Amino acid sequence: MEDCYLIWYLRQLSALLRQRGKAHAQEEGVDLSLRQRYVLDYLFSRRGGRICATDIHEQVGASKASISGILKSLRQEGLVEFEGNPSDDRKKWIVVTDRALKFQQMVDESVAQEQRLMCRGIPPEKLETVKECLAMMIQNLKTETARRNQDDKDIVKAGKTV
Repeated sequence: MEDCYLIWYLRQLSALLRQRGKAHAQEEGVDLSLRQRYVLDYLFSRRGGRICATDIHEQVGASKASISGILKSLRQEGLVEFEGNPSDDRKKWIVVTDRALKFQQMVDESVAQEQRLMCRGIPPEKLETVKECLAMMIQNLKTETARRNQDDKDIVKAGKTV
């Protein structure tokens, strides 16, 4: 199992998707990265619902800092706005603007096209297995991260009580 180089394959796939997304955006004359498109796609899918940056972080799987940067860029492009959250001053609701809605079909098509191209020639049953395996890998890493974070909190807590 050690010689599978799964992380290398995943990084290659990620890099290729970024390159293609950039090229695709330039062809369309839109200055949106692939990650920005994925975030917009997620926001479109949740339109009408209340969404904050943490929700996007958890669903998209990018770091909080990365999501923050993406949202800042989208706001500068006039594609999202932030509204105050009356129940928590630290959180802001993310709202898709009318300008972004004009891009919705293009973003939807772009994301779908990349997925079709990436999965071309792979039988549906194998794609299902890949999805299941990737979901398990994500869950494994989330579980380990949560465990380590809890261990760190326990260490800090134990240090304060000593």
